[in-house]
Amino acid sequence: MKISKKVLSVILSVVILASLCTTAFASKINTQTIDFGLKFDQNGKFRILQVADIQDKADVGEETLKFISSTIGKYDPDLLVLTGDNTISTFFKNNFEKTVEQIVSSFNGKPYAITFGNHDTEYLKYLEFIDHGYTRQGQYDYFVSRGGIDFDNNFSYTDLGGVGTGCIPILTSDGKNVAWNVTLFDTGTYDDEGGYGKAGYKDLEKYNNEAAYNEVVNWFRSTNNSLKKYTVDGDYAPTLCFQHIPLREFYNTGILTPCDESDSGALPASNNSGFSGHYKPNYDNPTVNGDYLESCSCSHSSTLDMYKALAEKGNVKGIFYGHDHKNSLMGEGVYVDTDGTEYTLVQGYTKACTSNAYNDGDLSLRLFELDIDGSYTTETIRNSSIGQDILNNKYTYIDKSASGENYVSEISFEYSGKKSTAKERLEKNGFTVIDKDLNDGAGGDYIYMGYKKSSNKADALTDIKLSCDVGDPYSSYVSMVNNKKFAYFPLSTVDLNEGAGGDYIYAYYTKELCSGGITDVRIDTNKYLAGYKTAAWFSDLTNPADVNKGAEGDYIYIHYKTNDFDVQYDIKQLENEINKANSFLLRNKNYYSADGINNFQSKINAAQEIIDSYKANPINTEYDLFDITTAGRELRDAYNQLAIVVHLDANGGTLEDSDIEVVIGLNDFATVDLSDIIPVINDENLYFVGWSTSQNAETGSFKFAIDGNVTLYAVWSDIPLEDSESDSDSDNRKDTDTSVIIVYTSDTDDSTDTNPESDSDTASDTESDGFDSDNNTNTDTSDPINSDTDTVSLMHGDVNCDGKITMEDVTSLQKIIAKLNKHTDYGLNSENNSDCNGDEKVNMNDVTQIQKYLANLIKKLG
Repeated sequence: MKISKKVLSVILSVVILASLCTTAFASKINTQTIDFGLKFDQNGKFRILQVADIQDKADVGEETLKFISSTIGKYDPDLLVLTGDNTISTFFKNNFEKTVEQIVSSFNGKPYAITFGNHDTEYLKYLEFIDHGYTRQGQYDYFVSRGGIDFDNNFSYTDLGGVGTGCIPILTSDGKNVAWNVTLFDTGTYDDEGGYGKAGYKDLEKYNNEAAYNEVVNWFRSTNNSLKKYTVDGDYAPTLCFQHIPLREFYNTGILTPCDESDSGALPASNNSGFSGHYKPNYDNPTVNGDYLESCSCSHSSTLDMYKALAEKGNVKGIFYGHDHKNSLMGEGVYVDTDGTEYTLVQGYTKACTSNAYNDGDLSLRLFELDIDGSYTTETIRNSSIGQDILNNKYTYIDKSASGENYVSEISFEYSGKKSTAKERLEKNGFTVIDKDLNDGAGGDYIYMGYKKSSNKADALTDIKLSCDVGDPYSSYVSMVNNKKFAYFPLSTVDLNEGAGGDYIYAYYTKELCSGGITDVRIDTNKYLAGYKTAAWFSDLTNPADVNKGAEGDYIYIHYKTNDFDVQYDIKQLENEINKANSFLLRNKNYYSADGINNFQSKINAAQEIIDSYKANPINTEYDLFDITTAGRELRDAYNQLAIVVHLDANGGTLEDSDIEVVIGLNDFATVDLSDIIPVINDENLYFVGWSTSQNAETGSFKFAIDGNVTLYAVWSDIPLEDSESDSDSDNRKDTDTSVIIVYTSDTDDSTDTNPESDSDTASDTESDGFDSDNNTNTDTSDPINSDTDTVSLMHGDVNCDGKITMEDVTSLQKIIAKLNKHTDYGLNSENNSDCNGDEKVNMNDVTQIQKYLANLIKKLG
């Protein structure tokens, strides 16, 4: 038993600060090897402008040249990257040279790097006929002679016989270390299987080949590893990659999502991609933004090895493409391998910057602003004549790997009269033991703390608190933090003064506070530890908790480090969602109900207030991650609460309610079923046959898939709906099918507002009159009418109970369905008489049956 006592109430600590000299892994870059003269500025920023698919002839479009020049003048990029299809003038040297001179003149003297695309290499098909064109090596050399960056052999693929593939290190502002790496891949032209090419194209080869592709994959891994010795911390350099033709993994990593052909935004998978079906942007992923207007055209053969090489170390922050001229879609996707390994990578498009017919004059460039900390912001810059591209404005990527992979996910305590026993118990259960006795100097048992770690942020503990006397090791504890209640739970049932007397002290944790996950825990005799927070009392949040309180021993404190980077990451994720929400609102605000739009706008404003407060004072902001994640969730909920207004025009008849709201939320379409909404008309010679988007339609439907506010008109006819069955089998007919009509609110053409098959029977009905779900004849001939009405004479179709079936019964039933009248307004058996097809329901189908009966199209009702 330990017997030493706490004898000092004040401990004077003398802290001697020593200057530490950190030696960089490379004190000076070998300028002959790696220095291209590109450096971060004193503010830790570096800008890149991606130029995709100029692909113009000898006389480059004036608008293209002016747009590039004015964008450079406004944003002052440090580097331009041309990502292929730079010209289509390679057949003749004079034309090619003239094109290059015009393009380069628009760069305002800025350094630029180039790689190639399929149009740059199509000349190969004609080499046997002409010999005066520029080879790709010749193109590369000519661009370099006009100010282009020449990849050094130590960091390029040229030594393996390729061209247009290499890396460009971006140095720190002092030029001593590598801060970022920019890598370009040449994807060449078409591949052997009819698809487009992929990294590994070699000059003077007609097609890509797997050997060259594998060389490039290995080259990138080797180069990525080699650059580590030039970085400040000896780790992999943050890297941004560019190539012309997309990786196939654009399809299956959560940026696109499989969908039905009828879904809004659906495009068929490209014929050369190896994928089938239809895909649309996965806007449920908060990182996904931008336009997807052309199917992703990629290599038919696998690019998975390259995708893994880019994603496996976590230092590649994104890869950006050209090729599919109208696309600006980008997002962070995840590929899950067969062994469960996840490979995360940002992929994105840059729209074409060409004046030719590919994109109808819609010129775009993509701007990147790199940060020395490994983050970057990117946005699409568009020529001023186009103003409808709203979705792709800005995206912010923050380097999650900077936060470290391991979070403290579990803490436990053990005590024993023997030091080794307490430690062994923790180690046996997988805990890492902190070698400090929590009863040190106070006697009692030996008490040790252990912890476990997880790479999953969701597992992270976010706060630790201690209770004194009032604690209960078996119950949760509620604490107020920033005027919000959070639930804390016991870390264990061990009294941290076990055997030493003093107060009962128990430790609690929460995962709710979200001020950043705990990444490290320590125990120390000092009340404060640089870079760490100290566990406090529930009763006094400002006072560090001595775990020997009440027992005369050493002062002992539990310290923990939280990852404030988590807050930064979630702030930027929220900012991405706000940008996406604003874009959505600008494009769609006229398509939804005012209440839904107002609610949506209020959530955007609330989220923006958090962003503004954090940016104004990131250290002392009143918001924590709980607020941030809540704001993001509420913003997404506001999407789901958006509703479309469907205005119903009776078109000469009357309706009780003319407007209905249909919630659409994040869906592309909302389906509205109007089978039970029947307008009333006084003209006995007109029959209601459905709804249409056209006021003058002759046929109508009852179900519509809509994507915005719409007006539907009642359709009236002087003949009832025709029945496709003959009179002989009308008693065993199936319910009328009301096929879904797709209504695009942005399309003003009413030529497709009718459905010629909307009134025909279909074989898709699973259960209908006279048949059970297995399509067997229903032998149950019992009368469905309740026994308490048997004393009343039944006459199916006699809705108003006047003893005959006339158009008055049609009108009466329409009023009942429209809730203008009730069955009881007409008679005791009105409801039973209204079931005219024996399905024990009263709806528009019964109105149709009466109309058919009166027109002698069927012989029997009920």
